[in-house]
Amino acid sequence: MVANPAGTGSPPTPSRPHLVSSDAEAIDIAHALVPRLAEGAARRDRDRGLPWAEIELFTASGLGGITVPRRFGGADVSHETLVRVFAILAAADASVAQIPQNQFGVLAL
Repeated sequence: MVANPAGTGSPPTPSRPHLVSSDAEAIDIAHALVPRLAEGAARRDRDRGLPWAEIELFTASGLGGITVPRRFGGADVSHETLVRVFAILAAADASVAQIPQNQFGVLAL
């Protein structure tokens, strides 16, 4: 993964996100991301690096859209699943979990 020491550089071009179809799939995807997110997390925090590549993994995984209602083609996961997904991600890299968590908070208003 690409480190971004001291916040330099720019984000990678986003890829088309995977379409998550269920609560169970969202949890499975979060668990699958753990090794890749955890790799270098302490170094990124220490060096104040921005997790560009790791956020792109999150985006590509489709987890950013898991609360989209089914009538619009989303997984419409439960609040319990949403919380579990972020707990799983935060255990691997708190920064990567915090950034998209704010998005969900704003969308829920």
